[in-house]
Amino acid sequence: MQNKPIKRKGLDKSNNGFDAVADMYSQVSEQLPSDYIALIQRTLGIEKKDRVIDLGCGAGLLTFELRKLADYVEGLDAASQMLRIAKQQDPNNNITWICKPVEEFHFKKDFYSLIISFESFHLFSKQPTLIKRCHAALKSHGNICIAWCQLHWEEFLKPCIVESFKSFDITWDEWG
Repeated sequence: MQNKPIKRKGLDKSNNGFDAVADMYSQVSEQLPSDYIALIQRTLGIEKKDRVIDLGCGAGLLTFELRKLADYVEGLDAASQMLRIAKQQDPNNNITWICKPVEEFHFKKDFYSLIISFESFHLFSKQPTLIKRCHAALKSHGNICIAWCQLHWEEFLKPCIVESFKSFDITWDEWG
């Protein structure tokens, strides 16, 4: 199947679609399987001293798991309501939460050991350019990881997602 670019009528600057599903998303989301986190750890060799950024972190499902592996973790998302939910679960501010579209984020050169995007990379515009920007932000021997997992909540949220993203001209097939 060939990936076709997602139409983004206003999606890059406004994440009202994700803001609209944030509360329901957080209610139906489950923790990621420990085997999946162990696979990330084993494959990418994350250490406590590493700097990690989770692009499109949403409510922090993966971000919190990454923080158990590394002491410095950033969660980047343009949806303020998703980050509101994430911050509520992080009362000690152990994670740096950044509310900004990835396309507008300034990556520090040679800074991160891991740049990961879990279930969100397909929504970012100018993906080849983004990969180059990420590459420049990686430390020597750092990793870029684009991950996807089929979760049960996607079907449950389908009507809400379809309705929320209709104004952006994004169909279900394009979204997920």
